[in-house]
Formats: sequence, C-alpha cells, structure tokens
Amino acid sequence: MKKYYLINEQKPIGPFSVEDLVQKNINPDDLIWYDGLEQWIKAETIIELSEYFNSKSIKINHEIPKIPTIPPPPPFSSISSTSTEIPKIPNEFEEEIERSKRINKIAIVSIIGFLVLCVIGIILYSVIPNKSSNNEKVSVDMMDMNRPKEETAPVAGTVTKKSTTPNNSGYKTAVGNPNAPKMEINERERKNPTDYLYITCESKGKIFSKKESFKCTITNSADFTDFSDIVISITWNAKTGTVIYTQNFIVYENVNSKSSITFKKDLFPPEGATTYNIKVKDATGSVFGPM
Repeated sequence: MKKYYLINEQKPIGPFSVEDLVQKNINPDDLIWYDGLEQWIKAETIIELSEYFNSKSIKINHEIPKIPTIPPPPPFSSISSTSTEIPKIPNEFEEEIERSKRINKIAIVSIIGFLVLCVIGIILYSVIPNKSSNNEKVSVDMMDMNRPKEETAPVAGTVTKKSTTPNNSGYKTAVGNPNAPKMEINERERKNPTDYLYITCESKGKIFSKKESFKCTITNSADFTDFSDIVISITWNAKTGTVIYTQNFIVYENVNSKSSITFKKDLFPPEGATTYNIKVKDATGSVFGPM
C-alpha cells in the first residue's frame, strides 16, 4: 500500500494513506509525494484521489501554482511505517557548506603535513652532510698520514737522487744487540723507499711517437734494504707545462741494496705531450735479518 506525504506550511508531514488524506479534507492544489516520484505533484493528478475530488464536486483550479523548491523526503523504504517523525528537508546550502568545510580541513592537514616534511628534510640535510664531511676529512687525513712522501722530478726523463742522510725516526735500539744499528737503518729505509730509489730513462726511438720504447735504470742507494714490486709514475706534459696524463706501472723485479737494475718498457704518450717526468712512487722493502 502506498504511503503519501503532504506539504503543510512548507514542511512535509506523513506518511498517510488515501483515507487519511481524504479525512484531512485536502485541496486539489496541495502538494503530494510518494515513493517512486522524483518531485512533489498536485493532489488532483493522483488517480487514487480523483474520485474523492469528483464526488465533492470541487472546482479544480487548473492554474499551475509555483511549486516550492522543496526536495523530496527520503525514500519510503528507509522510514518505518509506524514512525510519526516528520522527515527533514535537506538544505542544499547546508550540504554545500559541509562539503566546503571538509575540503578546507583536508587542505589544512595537507599543508601542515607538507611543512612538517620540509622541516624534517632541512634538518636531515644539514646534519647528515656534516657527518659525512667529517668522516671523509678523517679518512683523507689518515690516508695522508700513511702515504709516502713524494717529490716531483725536476728534469724531464730523469729523477735526481735523494738525500740518504739518516733521519731519527724514533726507532729504539735494542740493548746488547750488535745488529741494532743496522736494523734501525733498515727500518727507516723500508718506510721511505722513495728516499733511496731513483730512476732514469731514455727513449729508444723518436720522442713522443704513438709508441715509445724506453730503457730505464733503477738504482737502490739503501745500505741494508732490498726493494721489489717497484711502482713507477710517469707524467706527460704539454709544451706549456700543463700535465696531460699521469700513469703508473709496476716493475716486478728485486733491486738489492747498493745496486741497480735495467729494464725496457713500451709506453704510449698522449697526443700533445712534449716532455715527461718519471719517478719511483712506492716499493716493498725487505726486513733486515741477523748477519
């Protein structure tokens, strides 16, 4: 059975049956709504009420009154048939205001979240790089402490022999050991191979072609230390003195104390090189034993 709602003083009341509406002595222009309609309609257009209006011989005013812009009540199926509560009329402006409030809340929360992330990012950016920089500085300092002291050869193609004057390295002489002085010198020589090794080279062919064959001599001036696995560094220079390229190679031979060795090496000068500097960069020293 259909349940009808009636507009009374701009407010919906109901639900009512057809008999209930007849008892309320409704007029043909009264607005009625029931489940299934999209909007309110006049009572005279409802078939169930047409007999009631005909029997009363009510003169129907065919002029269409202005229908108030009142949205329909909620579907009848969602309202209890025994409920006497009058359905509320939704307010389109109220819904728009609520929707705007929700959008504003979401926007405010998003902005606050973005600002918090920015602050956290700035803090992390300012803290982490400083720690990394400190760690790198310590690492570089340690490498500098352990790296052998180097000197650049003053003349292209040759390296001047360096001083072999003993430097007090703090090595403690063992009491009663006749080899203690020699061991002390050996310790100093092993720690400073570039002070006792020097190299000279001469090119076999035309200087600075695509491939150069070098004949080189390594001299060991140490008193008690043999050196092996000698690291050689060669720097190629332009005619302006600018360094073009530096390359290293290892001579896997043994150079006894107070002696020299000769070896051959093919190298490939870079384009534009006119001079070169060659020197001993590092080597492995032997440990002095009892004599």
